[in-house]
This record gives sequence, C-alpha cells and structure tokens, in this order.
Amino acid sequence: MLENIKKTFPNIYIILISLAIAIWFSGCSRLIDNFFDDSLKSGIILCCLSLFILYLDDGKLNELHDKDSNVTAAAALMSSGYD
Repeated sequence: MLENIKKTFPNIYIILISLAIAIWFSGCSRLIDNFFDDSLKSGIILCCLSLFILYLDDGKLNELHDKDSNVTAAAALMSSGYD
C-alpha cells in the first residue's frame, strides 16, 4: 500500500512517514515519562545513556553533528527527485 502511495503521491508519502516518526517519538516520550521521575538527575542519566548508546555504534559521536556542508546536503536533496 505504501509502495503505491510512494510512487504516485510522493509528497503524501513524506507526510505519512513524518507523522509515523512523530508518533513513534511521542510514544517513546510517554514510556520514558512513566518509567522515570521528572528530575534533573534522571534527565542527566537519560542523556548519558543515549550518548553511551550512540558511542557503542562506532566509538564516535558523529551522529550528533553535520559533517557535510549545506551545499552537499542541498545537492543530495535536489538529486533525489524531491525538488
């Protein structure tokens, strides 16, 4: 079903995927709110945990910054066909 929407209506497909990602983050946020109390200590622990998970991937935190220039990102976007 999504394959047909992706081919015939690419903009609607992008909106659907964006909504799915937003709903997923909202669900994760609600789960975290239920498991942890709202304090500075738990916030720092969760931030450290997320940095540790990102560090486990390749021993670097490259995911947190843009390594490419904006020109390269714009060129990639224009070449993808969603202009």
